[in-house]
Order: sequence, then structure tokens, then C-alpha cells
Amino acid sequence: MPVGYYGKRRCKSREEVLRLAEELIGQSKVLAVDTETVSLKDTTLLGVSIATSPGDAFYWSASEDIPWQVLLSNRPKVYFNAPFDLEVMGQVLGKNSVFPLSAGLTDASTMAHLTGRFGELHELAAEFQIEVHSAKELLDGAGTMLKLPIETVAKKCCQDAK
Repeated sequence: MPVGYYGKRRCKSREEVLRLAEELIGQSKVLAVDTETVSLKDTTLLGVSIATSPGDAFYWSASEDIPWQVLLSNRPKVYFNAPFDLEVMGQVLGKNSVFPLSAGLTDASTMAHLTGRFGELHELAAEFQIEVHSAKELLDGAGTMLKLPIETVAKKCCQDAK
């Protein structure tokens, strides 16, 4: 069950969030996916977000039932820096899962480079007036993502996926 939903709709319970996640993921033709880890060096998975549109994203912490069947499907998926996310998810699912996870893959970072844009996600997002915060900005010297409230980690991961 998702820990959080970040979007325009209002959900009053975890059950409503789960129903909405099932509905929107089922309707979406393309999913955007992001992972959140302890740090870039410690790639222990903290959670996964799936965005179904520019306005709707769901976050599952690593201790929740992440919808692996959706991520392993052939449905088109968009990542930013896909090798990192695939490596992180492969650590959880096993190295043989990387190929199914990459089915229908588009890497927005690669696409940006092909169009002459270089930079981190938060830098490129500003060009399109999309709110994204770097981990460094959120941490403000606090150490790792483990030092942040789960709601902050979830919101960052969802913003990154959107």
C-alpha cells in the first residue's frame, strides 16, 4: 500500500490512496518511476515512487508492498538516470530482474543530453518550471536521507518521478 499520494485529489485514508493508486496506475499508458536511497554512496532502497501523470504520484517505502508486478511489466516507463534506479531495484529483486525492469524504458536524462541539456534533475526541471529539490538542498548538512521525515522523502521522490 502506498505511504503517500502527491497530487490534486484528496484522500482521507490509506485505503482511498490504495484504490486511487490502483485506478490511476491501471489507466496510465506510461509510468514515471524514481527510487530514493539512503545516499548516493549507500544505495539501500528507502522507497519507490510511480507517477501516473504530471499531477499524480504515489510513494511506497521499502517496508511497504511495492507494486513490483507493475514495475516488472512491459508497460512504458520513464526514469531519470535509469542505470542508478535499475541498479537499486536490482539489489532488492536480484540482478536478473534488471532486464524486465527496463522493458519499455525511456531515460529522460539521456534524452536531455541528446538535446544538448546537461545537468541534474533539479536543474533541468527549473527550465520547465517543475518543482524538484536536490537531496543536498533538503538535507542542508543533515547527513543522509534517513535523517529526514518519511513525508519529506516521499514528497521528494514523487516530485522527482513527476
